[in-house]
Amino acid sequence: MFFSEFDLTKLESKNPKWIMGCDEVGRGCLAGPVVGAAAAIKVSEVPKEFLAEFGINDSKQVSAKKRAKVIQEFNISWDFKKESSLVFENSFLKLSVSQTQPQKIDEINIFQASKLSMANAVELVNQPQSYLLVDGKWGIDPYFQGAQEAVIKGDSQSRVIALASIMAKEFRDSYMKELDFDYPEFQFGKNVGYPTAFHKDAIARHGILPIHRKTFKGVKEYC
Repeated sequence: MFFSEFDLTKLESKNPKWIMGCDEVGRGCLAGPVVGAAAAIKVSEVPKEFLAEFGINDSKQVSAKKRAKVIQEFNISWDFKKESSLVFENSFLKLSVSQTQPQKIDEINIFQASKLSMANAVELVNQPQSYLLVDGKWGIDPYFQGAQEAVIKGDSQSRVIALASIMAKEFRDSYMKELDFDYPEFQFGKNVGYPTAFHKDAIARHGILPIHRKTFKGVKEYC
């Protein structure tokens, strides 16, 4: 059974045709986009054995090897040039990712940018009679106004959210590793934009890049 006990309680109480989950990754980074992802599952058609072997859970608790295997299972090829894209679709499953770039993050703040990223991903998979589970304390109003529920630590409670979490993390990590070729002195392949000691030292030594978030502490001092 793919669904967690938490998911099953929501299916029983809300009785949706589709259940959706969304999550984001990259809020605490100094560089690169914040990435939202969404997963939508048609309740009546999902096979009982769907992804059972992967032990889907919070992307931070699933090994990189297992996350990569999930991406391989869906034969996903990331397109980093697209702000939002539907990356997989069949009769019972839709997966999407959406990114909000540093310039927009600086304009509207990281909290709003995170919600916007998730909402844009959700719009790509949204179906009639859907119910959305959002990881965290807040929903994604006003960017998405459909039926939704915020779930604290949702990526460890809901396997639908966890699947979205894996999509977001794999997309963002892969993107930052691509940027490592353009900016090797920052080692984005290792820190993926987070404020490690090496990353902060690289900013001090080399200055900021176009992909840095200029309103963030650790970057704005060098603007």
